[in-house]
Amino acid sequence: MKLLARIGSTVKLQLDWIITVALAVGVSILGLVDGVSTKTVLTTTLLVLGVFAVGWMRDRVAADQLRKDLKNLPQAVHNALTGNQLLNQARVIGLSAVYPNAIDKNWLPEIEAAREVRIVKLKLNLTENPDYLQALCAVLRRGGKVTVVMGDPRAPAIWLRYKEEPHGLPGERNTETAWINGLAELAVEVARLESWRQKLLLVAAHPNQVYIGLSTAYPTHAYYCFDSTTYVYHYAYMARGYYSPMFVFDEHTAQHSLVAQGCAALIGDSITLSSKVAADIARKLAAGAFADARVNSSTITVTHKSSGAKGI
Repeated sequence: MKLLARIGSTVKLQLDWIITVALAVGVSILGLVDGVSTKTVLTTTLLVLGVFAVGWMRDRVAADQLRKDLKNLPQAVHNALTGNQLLNQARVIGLSAVYPNAIDKNWLPEIEAAREVRIVKLKLNLTENPDYLQALCAVLRRGGKVTVVMGDPRAPAIWLRYKEEPHGLPGERNTETAWINGLAELAVEVARLESWRQKLLLVAAHPNQVYIGLSTAYPTHAYYCFDSTTYVYHYAYMARGYYSPMFVFDEHTAQHSLVAQGCAALIGDSITLSSKVAADIARKLAAGAFADARVNSSTITVTHKSSGAKGI
């Protein structure tokens, strides 16, 4: 802001030239008026010439300063936009960046630089790319840890949320983000994740380096955690998470801790993926248990634990 004020002040100095020209015109008029002595005219002329000389020198310096200020203006604007005054509140809560969404985000650079990777979300969307498996294997080879948790397609909480979504109802399939047969897709993803789990365990020096789980709760946020940096975005109710803004937290603040606790809670409440669990999900998938028609026609019963009744 000081730089802009100085530029404005430099430009305003040009008004002095108008005044100087007015004085010069005044001297000319004095020379034409009878009764004004030659000495007076000469003295006034010398004063005007002096003003011209001083003004020229001053404006030469001012012009150089103006060019310098204009050259530095882009950097000054950048510093102002990224300075503490505008980002102070973001830094207070540990927020370092905001992305419009996570669509097509390449996570490989973050994985390749991390010693601990935790990914917790509803649908993984990574297992089709072998580069991610190789990057996670590299994390294990350098002594790091890998945790991956996704939604369990058998979980009542996920069935209930899916049934409530517009894309989970007949006749509501034409939206851009429609998730047709979404629970069946989860089941297919589980099968690929089980294959990942077995390959990761072969690379790990110790089984504790790897945890692959299934969330029985509906995760309202997706978490990508790389060491102390956490990317998080929200699954909006009655809509997909495609266009949710993604926030990056990388500071140890109370707010960052809250985000980390949410991620840790989902991991802690998840069930461990195993060959037995994967086989059960595969059987249900083959029997059509996760098809939209089956899911949408189902009923969910809330029962007391003491009765031993199942939810679905």
